[in-house]
Amino acid sequence: MSLVRSGCLTLDVADLDRARAFYGGILGLDEAFAVGDWVEFRAPDLRIALRRTPERPEPGGAALGLASASPLAEVRAALATAGVAIDGEERDEAAGVRLLHLRDPDGRRLYFWERLDG
Repeated sequence: MSLVRSGCLTLDVADLDRARAFYGGILGLDEAFAVGDWVEFRAPDLRIALRRTPERPEPGGAALGLASASPLAEVRAALATAGVAIDGEERDEAAGVRLLHLRDPDGRRLYFWERLDG
């Protein structure tokens, strides 16, 4: 039996307007609710992934993974047009996915992924 029906990833941000523009404007997430210093965005699916790293993880280290709605080349182009810096090239993983890494305005790691098998 699962104790969880859905989830909410809460991110602390330095500038709410800048973060709102990034997550709502650039990434295209739908704003669901806002009051005071709190803004929520709606995404079709949210999962939490645990990743073992060979080096010691940084305190509070996390990355938000986003399933790409378009081919990664198109996502990369849209992000570049919006002035978002990409962290390196796309990378194929043994799990059968290709990843595109970037950072949000607060330096938090994000990645888009697409399946290699189409």
